[in-house]
Amino acid sequence: MKKRVITLGLATSLALLGTVGGLGLTGCSSFSGHSSADNPTDRKIAGEVKSALKNDPIYKFDKIMVNAANGTVQLSGFTENEKAKQRAADVAKNVPGVRDVINNIVVHS
Repeated sequence: MKKRVITLGLATSLALLGTVGGLGLTGCSSFSGHSSADNPTDRKIAGEVKSALKNDPIYKFDKIMVNAANGTVQLSGFTENEKAKQRAADVAKNVPGVRDVINNIVVHS
């Protein structure tokens, strides 16, 4: 049996590498790539979640950032303890229109 050796020119190799690399980056796009500014419904949901967090009777979540895309809400920022982090997610989940919550809040002490 003869073995075939396939050689690619430098330009072809770089083009192929760029295409594969580009596909890898698009597959790993972050949530922040979706702006709530693109969709009025997402803007409304994000605003309502921010308001609900700010008006929470247990914790005042003034510094929690909220993004929304297609009904999924992402929370980010810092809290003092795990209970506050979980409470923020629970408050967000109870806002009408929220389908899912990604809780990226970091607990620091």
